[in-house]
Amino acid sequence: MWHESSRNRLWMSLCSTQVHCFGRNHLLSPICVFMDTQFVSQFTKLYTKFSKVSRKDNFKFTADICIDMFLQLPSYADAVRFYFPFFVDKKYWVAICVDCSSWTVTVLDCNTALRTDYMMTKDVRPIASMFPYLVKQVRREFGTRDGKVMGFERPRTIPQQNAVTHSVVSSVLLIQAHALGGVDACKCITPDVLDSQVERLVVTLYEATVGAL
Repeated sequence: MWHESSRNRLWMSLCSTQVHCFGRNHLLSPICVFMDTQFVSQFTKLYTKFSKVSRKDNFKFTADICIDMFLQLPSYADAVRFYFPFFVDKKYWVAICVDCSSWTVTVLDCNTALRTDYMMTKDVRPIASMFPYLVKQVRREFGTRDGKVMGFERPRTIPQQNAVTHSVVSSVLLIQAHALGGVDACKCITPDVLDSQVERLVVTLYEATVGAL
């Protein structure tokens, strides 16, 4: 199993570098931000306290865990879509897109048979409930949806993988595809594509943790 710091570097290096390099040729605007596993892990841990607060506007996200991480993100000021990995029930990985323009949490899941929509909705409820207050606390405005819980989407057109162990690689590729072309682009992330991507992922992970080859 990969060390936590290795996963963080893989996500930030692979997603940010690959998508933005590709985006230069496809006029991708700086509306996408890629967040690591540390953010989502620490963020969701706050949900128990958050849910007990009657006036959600009074809840203060811890500066060292959430605010500092969030404000230091590249392209934060222009960001509309926030991507990050999510380890579901400590069993497999999905990709999450929090879209502040549509006010929706989209789950890109290559193993939909493992969780019903009802179960997945509960899994992402902390994100859908708290993210509106996080962006408000850091003084980002997105229309008139003040404090409204974000909607939930789980596209059924995402190609399914043959093994749960492929979910982390698939999630990396799904984030790249979705950032560049939405759900339609994700249809290209089929099982046969993974084989051709393994070597590239290994190289990226090595360079992110050790240095350039």
